Amino acid sequence: MTDKISILRDFARQIGKQTKSRNCYDANVCDYSIDRQSSWKPIVHSGRPFLERLRAEYVGHRIHPMANPRDLCFGLKGGFDVGVCSINHPNRIYPVKLTMLKVAGDPRWSVFSSRPGDKKAEGLRLFLQRTDVHEAIQRLIVGDSDSLHFFEGAVTLYSNPNSTEELRSALDCLASLAALFPPTLAAWSLRSLPNSLFGLAGLIQKWAIGDDSERADLLEESPTSELWDLVTAVDAHFEEISRYRSSVEDSDEVAIALGTLEECAEEARLMLKPK
Repeated sequence: MTDKISILRDFARQIGKQTKSRNCYDANVCDYSIDRQSSWKPIVHSGRPFLERLRAEYVGHRIHPMANPRDLCFGLKGGFDVGVCSINHPNRIYPVKLTMLKVAGDPRWSVFSSRPGDKKAEGLRLFLQRTDVHEAIQRLIVGDSDSLHFFEGAVTLYSNPNSTEELRSALDCLASLAALFPPTLAAWSLRSLPNSLFGLAGLIQKWAIGDDSERADLLEESPTSELWDLVTAVDAHFEEISRYRSSVEDSDEVAIALGTLEECAEEARLMLKPK
């Protein structure tokens, strides 16, 4: 079996990136428990944690694949509205139940869902009946251990490609599937943004990202000059931001946006310190 870390490293080189080390204990590939008597360290019973990851832009999507010697997983954003739905194997992180549903009547894969009986179950059934979804799943699930997981707004594949070409093919297929369900782009509503902070509107729309992983991707991919511009602009408006946030309810959308912008600026500042 080809080492999946080697495949991920080779793919990263092909697109001009580098992988980074990490320990991600994902229950879908690693059976582990937490040692509460010894600094809460994970104890692995079988499988391996993901040991390397990549953050990159690929065919118009942000991707962050992870690998250990045996497994690879990668996902991307999409406008999926089917709850948590797993194909071929249940998701061990999010609770799902086995259903009687099939992908276009195809008996090869089991279907698991977090909402087998709620009002969105019909939407899931119609989604699984689509010919284009069936065709994509046939291309993506090629081995017994492969599994595909849909979430609200994202899809993730756990796979075992034997070459960089197979990894690229799976990524291309996943991107084509996501393109059929474009995500809804949510922009901040800044109508109540005071005039003294109006100059931050563009920075808010770009940098005030609530998703930690997506925000980290953007920070890592941005040039140093843009990070400095972000930090400088937020520092220059520190007093006005504090004054506005203290004058409104915590649920105020502009206050939330400004708080998220400040959080992103602080993360950018930490990235710039070693430089």
